[in-house]
Amino acid sequence: MELNNEGGKLTPRVRLAMRVRRLRERKGLSLRQLSERVGGYSHSYLGRVELGSQLPSEALVNMLDDFFDTDGVLADLLEMAHDSVIADYSRKIVNKEPEAERIQVFTSSLVPGLLQTPAYAHALFPAVIARRE
Repeated sequence: MELNNEGGKLTPRVRLAMRVRRLRERKGLSLRQLSERVGGYSHSYLGRVELGSQLPSEALVNMLDDFFDTDGVLADLLEMAHDSVIADYSRKIVNKEPEAERIQVFTSSLVPGLLQTPAYAHALFPAVIARRE
């Protein structure tokens, strides 16, 4: 888990993880006990959330907010964690996604160089040359 971002401040993901852990510990609950009380989410999943290695689902965060009576603080932290993953220059586009009528995904039809076998590379070059002619 990356504890700090480049500026030396705690990331929103880590803040969320730390908050969930503190709330659980204040109630004196183990991960297994918390799992039983918030709808049966696995204790290993809750552990990954507390370590910051996995973001929780919205459903889990809503359950935790209700259980710990945190008035939506965890949901706010989750939203911040999601937002922090998106580069500033892409944020405008991503924020418009809910308004989109269609989303197109473009993928490469080539195997990346590091995964290519010598036989694949030898077959690829004549095919590319034949296309250009």
